[in-house]
Amino acid sequence: MKEYFIEQLSTLLEQTITIHTINNQKSISGVLINIQKDYITLVIKPGEIKQTNLQRSPYINFRKAINVPSTKTIVPGIIAEIPISSITSVYRYAI
Repeated sequence: MKEYFIEQLSTLLEQTITIHTINNQKSISGVLINIQKDYITLVIKPGEIKQTNLQRSPYINFRKAINVPSTKTIVPGIIAEIPISSITSVYRYAI
């Protein structure tokens, strides 16, 4: 039964799905990116790289001249690993 469930989940890879679990009253939505033997991995919010505006001073600060800050900021995403044994239902959303 578990093998059949994993086989059906593999058809939903890289698609947006919603999962209901045994312990949660809420649902979890995200993109299914990985299926392991005992758990699945969802990307709930992807990370992003943001451009930051740094004000350049006309003066040289010799203390900070070596460590010039980057003009990009990396914002990490949110990933959830959900045990397969706790999944009660899976809904597929059309993208």
